[in-house]
Order: sequence, then C-alpha cells, then structure tokens
Amino acid sequence: MTHHAVRGAISLYQGETLTLEQAAAYAGLAPEAFAGHCRRRGITLRDDLGTRGKPAVASD
Repeated sequence: MTHHAVRGAISLYQGETLTLEQAAAYAGLAPEAFAGHCRRRGITLRDDLGTRGKPAVASD
C-alpha cells in the first residue's frame, strides 16, 4: 500500500468509478481497512450492494 494508491482509490470511489471492494483492491487493502481510511477523511460510505456483479462504469 502506498499513500498515492490510497488517495487514487479514494478519488475513484468518491467519483463512483469503483465500488468499495474494487477501490480497496486498487489500494492494496482489505475492504474494512479501506473503509477506515475513508471514514477518517470524513467520506460517507455508500451502499454498493446493489451494484455487485455490474460494471463499475456505465457505457454511453
């Protein structure tokens, strides 16, 4: 895990490009650890349960 990877993953998560699980993997963290990084930064976690199995980015 690098701080750069965590910042990038948080940015992609906030932009709704990645789910929490995908962002955690991008950052090299367990989902629980990534969620902790988000909470410490005041980021509200969204409910990604409805998006599991669907593409992270919708096509035009």
